[in-house]
Formats: sequence, C-alpha cells, structure tokens
Amino acid sequence: MRKARILLIGDTARAEFRGFFDRLAERALVFHALDRVAAEALVLADVFLPELIILLQAYPGEYPEEWVNRLRGVVPLAPVVAVLGSLCEGETRSGTPCPGVFRLYWYEWDSIGEPQFERWTQDELCLWNLPAASIDLDHRLFLGTYEKPPPVQGRGKAENSVGGVGICTRDWAMFDWLRDVCQQRGFRSTWIRWGSAVASCPELRPRNTLRAGSAKCSPPFSAIASLSAGVRLQGLIIDLMEDMALRTFFPDGVFDTWPRVPMLMLADFPREDEIARCRQIGVRVLSKPVYLPALHRWLDSLKNVLD
Repeated sequence: MRKARILLIGDTARAEFRGFFDRLAERALVFHALDRVAAEALVLADVFLPELIILLQAYPGEYPEEWVNRLRGVVPLAPVVAVLGSLCEGETRSGTPCPGVFRLYWYEWDSIGEPQFERWTQDELCLWNLPAASIDLDHRLFLGTYEKPPPVQGRGKAENSVGGVGICTRDWAMFDWLRDVCQQRGFRSTWIRWGSAVASCPELRPRNTLRAGSAKCSPPFSAIASLSAGVRLQGLIIDLMEDMALRTFFPDGVFDTWPRVPMLMLADFPREDEIARCRQIGVRVLSKPVYLPALHRWLDSLKNVLD
C-alpha cells in the first residue's frame, strides 16, 4: 500500500499537538519541520515534495499568508490544513487568517480532521479535495452534504418511556435538539434535567424527565449518577454549561459504584488537560458548536451496548 507524503510543520511538544506525528506516521510518510525555516529547507530546496501540508499553528500570525503562498508555489496541488491551538480561537474575528487554508481547532481533529484524513489517504472524496480558492462556507456546505448518515428504521419509537440515551442539560432547547438527533439515529431519550429553566413552563416538560441539582448550583457527576441509578441507559450525553468546570466534573472514584455506560461531554472551548482527564476515564468530548456527523457516529456506536 502506498504511503502518502505529508509535511508536518510546528511544535509537536506543545500539549495541544502532542501525539500528532505518531498518529499520522501510522498511515503516511511524515516529515516533521519544527518551524518555517526548517520547512523551507525541505520544500523550497526540493528535498521533500509533500502531497499534504499540515500546519500546527500555536498562535495567530505564526504562518503568514506570503509564506504559505511561497510554499504553495512549489507544491501547488498539496492541500494546506491548519490545526489551530487554543490561542487562535479569536483569530477569525480579530486576526488575519490565511485564505485558502482548511482550518480546524486541535480539539476538532478527532471529529472532523481524522475522518477527512482517512478518506484522503484512501484517495476518496474529502474536504481537502476542494480548491484552494474555497472559503469556510464552502467547507461547511461540503461537510453538510457528504457527511449525512443513512436513516435508521425500526428503533426509538417509545419516546414516553425512561431509558435509551440520557441527556443531561439545563436548557430545554438543547434537550429538544439532542432528542431529535437521538430519534434520527433510532434511540429514545431521557432528560436528566438540572436547574429550573423550564419550571414556569410545565407544558414543555416531557414525561420522561429526571431532575438533578438546582438552578444556582451545578451538580457534580455523582448527583447525576445517583439520580439515574436503576435507569437502563445505553449512553449519556452531558451538556456542560459555561459555569461548570470540565476538569473537576468527574470526582475520583465516581465510577466505582456507578455502572459504566458510554458518555459524551459537550463543552465550550475544551482545554488539553480537560480532554486528557476525560480520556483517562473513557469519556468522549465534543466541542460546541457540535459537529453533527461526529454526534451521529457516537450514537451509532451505542447500538450494541444492550443488544
């Protein structure tokens, strides 16, 4: 099997980018350049002509547009993908992101980058096949068109019974959206609700609702675990609100007395140490706004939990 040639540029010792080289090297021939000078020595001198260029961008402006275009002049057919660190989260508003570069944050690699990389290595149609002149809207339209999963039939009809996928969120609108997604993939859902966001609107409460915590105090995971004890869940989705700390959400030893089920955390701008903590205890993390195909894939992975 032919291994594609990839040029990886950036500091892989940073916590956000740690492990990128090893993951890529399993399926491709990867040359690593620590900075722009080392990359130019490889590409501009014709030492190594890559088929794909991946930039590990730690801060805004690390790879100027002029420099990227000079690199493109040598390998014009090689897509350029920028994996952005946490310091780049405001670059689209206050900075000058390089045009023609496929951009994603480091915590989006597993949900967006990895599937595209897999297709690219197998010469299948993927996001990185779009021309360099494409813009971010084109990228989103492409993903929305080619990432639609097939419909699921014959499951998830008993919406008024407790079980299926537990959805722990404070907000009714978020639960309503997640419930529809679960239904699309063939699962019924249970609202594990904290706070009193819909206390004044009893008509909005579905019959399959459990209550946790208060409006002013975010409950630890142990409260969710005790509340849902005895409920046969195939999975649990936790919508982490802005006033909740992901790094302290799961206390040590919480799974010693609670049955393990696959869990998914939805978090705003997760940090490396938070994701590392969740990985240690087997919890998947998706950043918000949620990439719907990644949520579909996670739900589809639950179908054999109770079967």
